[in-house]
Amino acid sequence: MWERKRRRKSRLRGPAARQNIRLHGRDCYIRSVKRICVFCGSNSGVNAAFAQAAREIGALLARRELGLVYGGGNVGLMGILADAALTRGGEVIGVIPKAMVEKELAHRV
Repeated sequence: MWERKRRRKSRLRGPAARQNIRLHGRDCYIRSVKRICVFCGSNSGVNAAFAQAAREIGALLARRELGLVYGGGNVGLMGILADAALTRGGEVIGVIPKAMVEKELAHRV
């Protein structure tokens, strides 16, 4: 025999309350994503498609108002990605070791 389960009321209010989903039989609440972390190389590689993809991802993040968190470098795919996001007004946060900053590999605005 089927039983009807009582639904619990959400404790969240406002826009976050509308972002609930049911996953594997449990209520899950989706928070708004503000930043995306991207791991990519400090070399642009031999295939130009990788560089183009980095440009497109940077532009997409800026267009959707999602911040970029990345390795902080100014060379290779990291630099291309950061430049693409910055030129379109996006938020960019670089995480880089001090030794790399001293070698002048850090991205500068």
